[in-house]
Amino acid sequence: HTYNPVDMFTVKRLSESDGGAPTSAQGSILDTLPPEIQHLIFRYASDDKPTILACSLVSSSWRDMSLPHLFSSLKVKRSSSHDDFNDFLAVHPHLARYVHELELGYLPMHFPGLPHTTIRPTLTPVKLSAITTKLPRLQALVLRSIWLADGANAEGDSTAHPFVIPRKLKRLTINECSVRRDRPLPLRVLFSILTAYPAREILLLFLSLDCEVPFLPNIQRASVAAQSANTLEVESLVV
Repeated sequence: HTYNPVDMFTVKRLSESDGGAPTSAQGSILDTLPPEIQHLIFRYASDDKPTILACSLVSSSWRDMSLPHLFSSLKVKRSSSHDDFNDFLAVHPHLARYVHELELGYLPMHFPGLPHTTIRPTLTPVKLSAITTKLPRLQALVLRSIWLADGANAEGDSTAHPFVIPRKLKRLTINECSVRRDRPLPLRVLFSILTAYPAREILLLFLSLDCEVPFLPNIQRASVAAQSANTLEVESLVV
């Protein structure tokens, strides 16, 4: 149920071209179908991303109908940074408004003859906010196998950053995340994420936590955020 915009050539073609005129008699015939029938076709194939992608190349009208299905759910995996995805959203806001579900993850890179790197993308609430504020219809966020940081200020208060406005979600999932060098995730970092993204359903999966004593306001804000959740699911939590 996801479309991974790793093939940037395809994304660039979809976002910048005008779709062109139908290139065959078949394309012309498809465009003459009643709109209700065309929408039924896309609804039927909505879970089949390769089919939707192929349909988007039929004509300009079919491209326009395909975009909400192609970009409704995205998995964005990077080896070191998600900055290019943030830049992509800034350049293509018309595509960003289709995104309802987003997963930010880690893409391992192995090069023959070179030592294996353990560096992973690092996200703070500020960097996350820079991405999610460009997604006005975002409902679910997944953070998977990446490094998280809080960007704490001098007083240790990581949740009072003036540029982070809490964003309510239906579902927040934090799966196998840690801090740099895969150390246990400090509670203050987890609290800063929970505060920035209060969600009705929170899933904490395969986390190792460092139970240092967090800054008191962090606890208070995270408690308020957690109280808004209808579901809190925890699996394989090591403290």
